[in-house]
Amino acid sequence: IPFAAPAVYIKSKLEELETITEVDVKRVNKHTGYQWMISFVGNLGNLPLIVAHNNIFEVQEIKITGGQPTPLGGTFSLGYLSEETGSLPFDSSAEMIKASLESLQSIERVDVSREEFNHG
Repeated sequence: IPFAAPAVYIKSKLEELETITEVDVKRVNKHTGYQWMISFVGNLGNLPLIVAHNNIFEVQEIKITGGQPTPLGGTFSLGYLSEETGSLPFDSSAEMIKASLESLQSIERVDVSREEFNHG
């Protein structure tokens, strides 16, 4: 959901969820960000609270190229803010990179995917 999404967009995204039937959404400009007021009008009973997270969503891409005629090898490390992962093997799995990044104090959660391309 975009940072400055209008109320109608938030409403449509919430109502796409299986557990929500109908909501009213109002957006208030706080001049330092937005506040959304959400009323559940179609669900009855106790519902869990909506929790907003102070997340920064970025997409970073790392490309390792080479290998012809000399095979790739060695290690690399990744940095974020003032922290750096330990050495990672050049052929690290997505799970290994995810665990290494999430061990940094400045990263709470990260999603990692890996694609391997054969050129030749």
